Amino acid sequence: MLELLKVLIETVTRALPAAGAAARTRRLNEMGAELFMLYAQLNEAMLCAEDIVQSLRTYTRRMARHLEHGDDPSAVTGGAWIRDMVQQQRFTLDRIGSTMSRLSTQLNILAPGSIARLAPLLRGKVNALDILLAVMARGRFPMAEPSPRQIALLQDQAGVDDHEAFMRVDAVRSVLENGAVSTEHRWDEHVYRDVVRYLENERPEERVREIRSLLEEIRQVLDSTFSLQDVLLKVGDRRFRTAFDDRI
Repeated sequence: MLELLKVLIETVTRALPAAGAAARTRRLNEMGAELFMLYAQLNEAMLCAEDIVQSLRTYTRRMARHLEHGDDPSAVTGGAWIRDMVQQQRFTLDRIGSTMSRLSTQLNILAPGSIARLAPLLRGKVNALDILLAVMARGRFPMAEPSPRQIALLQDQAGVDDHEAFMRVDAVRSVLENGAVSTEHRWDEHVYRDVVRYLENERPEERVREIRSLLEEIRQVLDSTFSLQDVLLKVGDRRFRTAFDDRI
């Protein structure tokens, strides 16, 4: 979850300086509201991820004590502590995907090539975001992250045949699905070990800090490029309505 979110934000961060310059010279300030909305959604996803990681840390402390002393039986309900957060994050990531897909054409015009590599992550019959959302829709939380190389291969489709493209997508699917734990059942000692490994190996706090730093860069570009008038939504603007579908 965090690796995919980081890649999405990194791509926007790289595109924004050129897009901001184009907005100033070509009077395209109507993009301000769109970009501000995307920034707000990305910030929401970052905060939700931070809450999930903090809850996992609390769970491991309490479960470790329970396994040693047997005096905290509610520790085994750790999955329930993040269940609503996981579904909130699923909803937020879905909105981010919709916003970025809507903006991709405009951003590619302003900063050619900057967003093209997002297509395998956001659009098409099978993409990384849809795989992640499907896992989370089943009440499961991924305890493993696709590697940067796996995501880079997924984005690099030049000269790749359909079979190879499928294999790259399937590699990401396997990581997310096989490394997921259910938030609907008791978290016994086996799940506890999975959570500990996730916190130690994936270093989610470090990823959250990196995401926070990238978001600060986006905020600074928006602040230096657009005025309050540019980012205020027009009354009745339907582009930003929350859409519900079968995944939510």
